[in-house]
Amino acid sequence: MFLLSVNILMATDITGDIDNELMKEQWTFVRFYAPWCAYTQISESKWNQLTESYGDKVRFVDVNCKQLGTKICKEKYDVRGYPAFKLYKNGRYFDLFKATLPRELDVFTEWLNRATSNRRDY
Repeated sequence: MFLLSVNILMATDITGDIDNELMKEQWTFVRFYAPWCAYTQISESKWNQLTESYGDKVRFVDVNCKQLGTKICKEKYDVRGYPAFKLYKNGRYFDLFKATLPRELDVFTEWLNRATSNRRDY
């Protein structure tokens, strides 16, 4: 069991087991990041806009891999670069927002709409 501080945007900071957070029935879009990463810093404002515009449709969770541990992020959650945006539901990993896609609000929104609507049976 790995404990860490998880920042759920639009809510309060919590401390707990990330696997427990991913077990929620609601779609959970996780940003695995490192605070020193320039790509994380560049995409920060778009990520914040996305969390505000999507609101209660999807849970947004930040995981600081520097705090959790780079090795755990790589080995347990298959994070290969920062930031890594991954979609989960009921503890199951569903999809990765590809690093080659522009990190713009409309691209994030379109991707999330498509990813969550194609998985109605979960």
